[in-house]
Amino acid sequence: PVELVDSRVDLTQNLFDRVAFRLRHGRHPGEAAFNQRILSAALRFKPTLLLVTGLMPVRASALEEMRHLNVATVNYMTDDPFNPRHRSPTALRSIPSFDLYVSLKPAVDDDLRRAGARRICRSWFAYDPAVHFREPAPSAETRRWSADVSFIGGADQDRASLLAPVRDWARQHGKSFAVFGGMW
Repeated sequence: PVELVDSRVDLTQNLFDRVAFRLRHGRHPGEAAFNQRILSAALRFKPTLLLVTGLMPVRASALEEMRHLNVATVNYMTDDPFNPRHRSPTALRSIPSFDLYVSLKPAVDDDLRRAGARRICRSWFAYDPAVHFREPAPSAETRRWSADVSFIGGADQDRASLLAPVRDWARQHGKSFAVFGGMW
């Protein structure tokens, strides 16, 4: 059994929240509520493992509370948590409190060690045709999710500038182009 604690409930990404995030130096306005929901879910659900993906602002204190509940904590980090464009002080402070930090970027490992990571494990993005296959979308959704060329990922500033030539190429060749992910 799995229970999802969706960060979007507390960490919405409307314009107000993005401005507040910047003014608060990378701290989300809903951070306290998000951490409380994680702890409440753990007390109710009694998990054996908490899996955090990415730069979620899970506080070190919440992770320590998980330890008291005998919950193993893992962060599966797909991005560089030290990147100044999207770093989170809360996420950085919590690095030593995770039991395991899964890193997809070898260049980040030394920084993780310096930040106090207890244990680092390497993982890679992968494709297995037995698991990953195209599944037709419901007809009502087909147009919304269809594109000749697409990018899936967050709207980092550097990505937008890299994708502009791809968008221009798609237009010149009569192809559709779409981006999917947070803050586009």
